[in-house]
Amino acid sequence: MKKLTLACTILMSISAVGWSGEIPSDGTAYGRVASYSFDNTLADDLSAHPSGTVTGALLGDPVPDDVSPVYVAGKYGQALAMDGNYGIRLPADLITTNTYTVSLWVNPHKETQHTTTFFGARDHNHWLSLTPMSWDTSQTMLWSGSKQWYNGGFGHLIALNSWHHIAFSVDNGLVNIYENGQLVHSGSPLSDLFSNGAELFSIGVNWWDPAFNGLIDEVRIYDRPLNGDEVTALDIDNLPEAEIAQRIKDHIGLDADTDASAVTHDIQLPSAGLFGTPLHWFSSNPAVLSADGHVTRPALGEDDVTVTLTVSYEFRGHTFSKTIQVTVLAEQPVITYTPIPLNHVRITSGPFYTAELTNLHYMLGLNPDRFLAPYRREAGLEMQADPYPSWESEGLDGHIGGHYLTALSLMYASLPDENPQKQEVLDRLNYMISELQKVQIANGDGYIGGIPDAKAHWQALAAGNINAQTFHLNDMWVPWYNLHKVYAGLRDAYLYTGNETALQILQGLSDWAINITANLSDQQMQQILTTEQGGMNEVLADVAELTHEDKYLNLAKRFSHRAILNPLINHQDQLTGIHANTQIPKVIGYARIGKLADDNDWLDAAKFFWDTVVHERSVSIGGNSVQEYFNDKNNFTSMITNVQGPESCNTYNMLKLTRSLYQDEGSVEYIDYYERALFNHILSTQHPGDGGLVYFTPMRPNHYRVYSTNNPGEEAMWCCVGSGIESHSKYGAMIYAESQNEFYVNLFVDSTVQWRDDISFTQSTEFPDSENSALTIHGHGNFAMNIRYPGWVADGALTLTINGATQTVDAHPDGYIHLQRDWHDGDVIRWQMPMRTTVEQLPDGSDYYSILHGPIVLANQADPFPNEQLDLFAGSGRSDHIPSGQQCPLDEAPIFIGEGTDFIHNIEPVPGMPLTFTSGNAELNQDEPILLVPFFRLHDSRYSIYFNEVSPDDWAEREAEMRAQAEREAALEAITLDQLQPGQQQPESDHYLQSKNSKTGVHQGEYWRDATNGYFSYQMSPEDETQVRVMARYWGGDTNRIFNILVNGTVIAQENLTGAHPNEFFDVTYDVPPELITAGEPVRVEFASVDGSIAGGLFYLRLIRVEEE
Repeated sequence: MKKLTLACTILMSISAVGWSGEIPSDGTAYGRVASYSFDNTLADDLSAHPSGTVTGALLGDPVPDDVSPVYVAGKYGQALAMDGNYGIRLPADLITTNTYTVSLWVNPHKETQHTTTFFGARDHNHWLSLTPMSWDTSQTMLWSGSKQWYNGGFGHLIALNSWHHIAFSVDNGLVNIYENGQLVHSGSPLSDLFSNGAELFSIGVNWWDPAFNGLIDEVRIYDRPLNGDEVTALDIDNLPEAEIAQRIKDHIGLDADTDASAVTHDIQLPSAGLFGTPLHWFSSNPAVLSADGHVTRPALGEDDVTVTLTVSYEFRGHTFSKTIQVTVLAEQPVITYTPIPLNHVRITSGPFYTAELTNLHYMLGLNPDRFLAPYRREAGLEMQADPYPSWESEGLDGHIGGHYLTALSLMYASLPDENPQKQEVLDRLNYMISELQKVQIANGDGYIGGIPDAKAHWQALAAGNINAQTFHLNDMWVPWYNLHKVYAGLRDAYLYTGNETALQILQGLSDWAINITANLSDQQMQQILTTEQGGMNEVLADVAELTHEDKYLNLAKRFSHRAILNPLINHQDQLTGIHANTQIPKVIGYARIGKLADDNDWLDAAKFFWDTVVHERSVSIGGNSVQEYFNDKNNFTSMITNVQGPESCNTYNMLKLTRSLYQDEGSVEYIDYYERALFNHILSTQHPGDGGLVYFTPMRPNHYRVYSTNNPGEEAMWCCVGSGIESHSKYGAMIYAESQNEFYVNLFVDSTVQWRDDISFTQSTEFPDSENSALTIHGHGNFAMNIRYPGWVADGALTLTINGATQTVDAHPDGYIHLQRDWHDGDVIRWQMPMRTTVEQLPDGSDYYSILHGPIVLANQADPFPNEQLDLFAGSGRSDHIPSGQQCPLDEAPIFIGEGTDFIHNIEPVPGMPLTFTSGNAELNQDEPILLVPFFRLHDSRYSIYFNEVSPDDWAEREAEMRAQAEREAALEAITLDQLQPGQQQPESDHYLQSKNSKTGVHQGEYWRDATNGYFSYQMSPEDETQVRVMARYWGGDTNRIFNILVNGTVIAQENLTGAHPNEFFDVTYDVPPELITAGEPVRVEFASVDGSIAGGLFYLRLIRVEEE
């Protein structure tokens, strides 16, 4: 049941007895354990700790003879004035637990990267630092490292020469940061740094970076996590006792999002109020609302009940009470919108029908024994065939096998009984399930996995030895992500085919997960979840529902990443720069758990995520991400320039999330997105010939896609192959839905559907080539038929008839046409949906536009390089999924020359060719008008989806700029042998990243990697060259970073970043001695810090050939 936290006043009556007294000046009543006010002294105001001592400009440096503390007028009384030449060492026992708050006033006079105000450490690898200017120079940050990094960013830099109050609280790893009393960051997990003793604390200095220059005042430490109201009262407003008491009263109430007149869920009545004040609750009607917040709603048909809650508390020896009126609503019918199951829907013609059969052929060309090979190998069983190559033999072994289970299950449900291959699909599925049962028995502990040599790594994890990076956990490549596919495949085998053995295996595997994580704290679980884990929380919630056992739901909650969940609950978009498809499955899980646990906060977080991604982070085809990461939503430049556009897996998961959210609300907005993404992204990712599947769909004009292949020895086994064979097996999943006695037509697809035993429907349509659809009723009954009024049809334009009689359409776009009546066998509903040609701008408002007809994205087929032979089909190479061929200069792609979107008025249909258009008289930079066709039908060629628009007055200058940029890029690409983007999962995995004490981040939209007192390295290919150079890109503002560049273990150069290129990126090339290179063999390029410094940040890396002079 949902737990509602009390936070604001609803209704109160207050009584007080014998009020008197003053607030204790030391603040100890509120958990304050140390206070350094710097009123001409370094002493602790509470006399609980020794005084601070002066240290040099770095911890451990001697104090110059002429340096002593300087005190000036501060925020309150005197403040410590620091000039960058010294710092203050504080006592070692200020913080000794993992629950605390640090509060201080800061007035920076100079901003330097990494400089600290408050620093705490256990050793050089376990520390935290409150930095006015963080490592990315763009924001103030609470930063922690380096064994386990934590970045608590403010989102901005605090201003120079002005006072700012900053406080951060830590509650067993959960971090909340407040600026002037307002929450600016919430996340987890921050490592437990101080519970094990040997702590060090300081003001203004650390071991590595320039000392602080500015003023610091009123440094206070608390032994409990304060919230924003408490921080404000104690350390900003410095309230007297009477006002503190009033703040306690005012704080008690129901959550701001909770309507006290309409309570339906359990309420968590806190045992403590502000400042830890004990609270005691009483209820006037415990049978309906108990004193511990448990709600028992009146039965369906009974009256609502109003209950009086009374809370009493003591403060400074005096007793107070307050009452809150709560109305508990009687039970109501639950309204859900349930998609009609796949096995009741049959697609009968059209593009989805063709894609389904093409996918069936592709799937049956795969060998189940090759998928089973990794599982058998790891269980010590004999392999019946070699495993597949590509990712299936490079550390992600077994993940496609899980996808294959789901795809077979979905395909079995989708195929009609008369299809002769349906039984073969089921036989394959049952064979794999029976063989996986043997694997589980051989393992002996419930485990099933193909991860190479994983048992020792799992044992270390279970013992609490955790090494979690973004895409590696205990030296395993995203192991929980891998296993999630197996969990999901077993679940789907049971759900879609009724295979009871699959459910038994699934429960055993879930019990193994419980056992492997049993001794891990919640904080350790959050640490694990920094590594991609797929939808583990979702599938465990499903297991809980299937088995009716809460232990699986509890584990699902433990598998929910709070660093992503908490900001979403607070409606904060902190998605920029993080791996997109790592997050989307987590959010599907939040929605799933929210429903099962009746927790609206989690469900609302999922809705906020969906709304943000769909409306602010997605392109016209419904996809998102550049190089797999969420780009800055205010800057889509990389979406146009990069060839690694939206990833297919992202949209696969966004459609799963959309389906989940639709079931709660029935909103047509969800269906509009589902239709857009299904037609324009998912359908477009399948090659119409052999069924090959696409990883990246570039938005870069005049580029192309590559497809997977099943050719022997060249089989591509990427993640998007796994999600792809699922996607093309379930096109019927959202065509229809039901709710109580109502039926819903969501998508316009030629199909049949069995609703009830005696009622079915046939939808006849050639959509999207036709604007018409018809629905024939088979059977009879009184019910409501609801037909979607899509958002792409103008208000008032949709027309509808029943048995030839015109009906009044009262609905509007993004609603349903509601038809309630007695229906008879043979009744026919016909409707026409006039499709409009429209444009859609990139979400950042830049001057690139996509052209649509109805929901269908139109594209131009391009041929910029005559007689070009595109390498359209990928092999099994690590990076073969990337369309890395020649890039067409952007100035040569179609560009509309005009004002704004005026060009849309010139787009006209080509007679006799459905969904085919020409640019007509629109002015272009091309010799003739361009042809526009549905993108989902465009294959085996280059294409443009987005078109630049430039005003006539700006065209000459823009053309020259674009051409010059294109020439520079082409020249660099011509000498590039290998390249990668540091800080991004797939490029780093493709280049076999190795690292120690390394972290990643984003600065000005660019990704980077560095290493503190450590290294990072990549395997790169010189092709057949021996005369090569390393080219590295750095940020000119990075300072005090000394590191070596090595090739195959030999130092070729030492770099010292001194901040000599402020506010810009710059490239440096390093000659590689020829004797270090063997033509055709890979080399390892390493960046290693010197004397505890920082290596990097590295923003891009190339291996280039040496051009002849």
